[in-house]
Amino acid sequence: MEPALIAGSGQGTRAAWSWALYDWAHMGFAVVVMSGFFPVYYTQYWSAGLPRTTATFHLGLINSSASLIILVVAPLLGVLADQTRRFKGLLVAFTVAGALATVSLVFIPDGGWRVAALAYGIGLIGYLGANVLYDGLLLTVVTTARLAQVSSLAYALGYLGGGGLMAFCVFLTYHYEAFGLSSSAQALQASFVIAGIWWLLFTLPLVRWVHEPTGHPAESPMISGFQQLRATLRRVRQHRPAWIFLIAYWLYIDGLNTMTVMAVNYALSIGFQARQLLAALLLVQFVSFPATLAFSWLSNRVPIHRLLFFGLGGYAVATLGAAAMSAAWEFWVVSVLVGLFQGGVQGLSRAWYAQLIPAAESGVFFGLYNMFGKLAAVIGPLLMGAVAVALHSERLGILSLMVLLLSGAVVLAFVPRPGVRRQPS
Repeated sequence: MEPALIAGSGQGTRAAWSWALYDWAHMGFAVVVMSGFFPVYYTQYWSAGLPRTTATFHLGLINSSASLIILVVAPLLGVLADQTRRFKGLLVAFTVAGALATVSLVFIPDGGWRVAALAYGIGLIGYLGANVLYDGLLLTVVTTARLAQVSSLAYALGYLGGGGLMAFCVFLTYHYEAFGLSSSAQALQASFVIAGIWWLLFTLPLVRWVHEPTGHPAESPMISGFQQLRATLRRVRQHRPAWIFLIAYWLYIDGLNTMTVMAVNYALSIGFQARQLLAALLLVQFVSFPATLAFSWLSNRVPIHRLLFFGLGGYAVATLGAAAMSAAWEFWVVSVLVGLFQGGVQGLSRAWYAQLIPAAESGVFFGLYNMFGKLAAVIGPLLMGAVAVALHSERLGILSLMVLLLSGAVVLAFVPRPGVRRQPS
């Protein structure tokens, strides 16, 4: 996207690009650490000696706990930022805490699963908390007419940055000798340091060029924050279709996000090799981008609700395939399926939801939507880990995610159908 396309945004083109570059920064943590390297190192080294099902349960508990903490805190955090006008300051605090916790993973010895879990949990809370504040800054850097352009730029930079860094780290694990490292395990550890520094480094443009929202801080931010939060929830509940949609979205997106954060651990637990898994995870990043564009093109020709149900069906097939796979090529097929449908489901969900909410209150409604989407990994990881331990089967653990996908689809069936926008012939 050329700089001219976002010229005229609220704080200027430089501020808009600096804001969008934060997606490039934090996706290094999301892809390299959260989805890829932490599950590998946690399963093979920090949890060495523990039963695989126990390690899976621990990893699920970490992800669920961090997401639950932010889920409780996020509405108040957003309102507090609104009232104090300190979005950027709070974002930087969460980012620094998360990045430093990520770098600290390199110092944790093998077998230290408790300390590793704590450090990763802090990193995940930093990542999720900063996301809440990052979204809140969008309206301060762009005009309403350019929201979609700058938001799309950020997503594109996130795919490019996260995928590019992942490609380098995977290369590092394959050719660790060329970098003076003694083993692939040491390359995995080095990747934590690289991801943390990457996160901090590319946050600097936001720190330098994005300004805090204008306005005077509230005299009693916590009191007025609680009042605003109650009013927001009351308004959303009055719009029944949007409320039902959010419940459905919460369920099925939790299943999707759980697949993202738990897939590598699951595949390791049933005997796959780490290098194959990391390469397959990299493939997901590069399949997702064109597939998302394809769903966007189809949405102008096919009703959105049909495409979304199709996407959820595709993800259900991927889940069933993951539960049954036994050969390396099958994991690659499942990875491609995930890449084909995950971006489409996310984009179509947002498009459907946008047609259900009052335009005059889109900020309030999308604030809750973003919170549900970015923090939805509470039920799934814990469910998957608990089932694996209780039934002594990682395969049944991942199969349990079908409960979230199917229940989300059932609730979604009660939401009014959106209209179809057709291209002129």
